[in-house]
Amino acid sequence: MNIKLYHNKSERNCINKTIEEVVSLFGALRGEASIKTPVIRIASDETIVTCNYAFIVEFNRYYFITDIKSVRNGIWEVSFLCDVLMSFKTDILNSYAIIDHTTEHDTSDYL
Repeated sequence: MNIKLYHNKSERNCINKTIEEVVSLFGALRGEASIKTPVIRIASDETIVTCNYAFIVEFNRYYFITDIKSVRNGIWEVSFLCDVLMSFKTDILNSYAIIDHTTEHDTSDYL
């Protein structure tokens, strides 16, 4: 398994995030893991505690890091949340849509 950890400098709702790679980790997944919200134990030094964003190559998805817990010396339990905008940005940006934005609302249906 290949996990790339980043510093994300962009807002959560930004589709083209500005990210800076901190470290790339290689290892084996030893159990089950959700693709949407994986929790993965990582053996690494303390540099990962400053990371707030990740890409898991095998899942082909970007993730917000929602929590990092120290399990023991050099072992961290990292909780991830899928960033749908970055993970599927090519599909989103290549889609065609007609957006209808009405500024006035007809409230007669609610009376």
